[in-house]
Amino acid sequence: MLKALYAYTEKTHPVDSLAGAIHTYYAARNSPEVVERSEQFGKAIAAKIFEWSKNDGGHQGYEQNFPIDYVRPVGTGLWVLL
Repeated sequence: MLKALYAYTEKTHPVDSLAGAIHTYYAARNSPEVVERSEQFGKAIAAKIFEWSKNDGGHQGYEQNFPIDYVRPVGTGLWVLL
């Protein structure tokens, strides 16, 4: 899912590294069949979510993180830009 959302970059090593670490963790605790089935199920869900995100522009959310007319709220306890 992350690779699909950030397809504009080639910096995928952190994503691959995390996926490998998660796989290693669960592979040591479950049968190969369970791990394979679980990974395939997760990938299928991610693919469906990504396809659905194309309906609302979420698949290209990196292009416009905030609307141009967004005004940050001001008040106690809110983030302040320095």
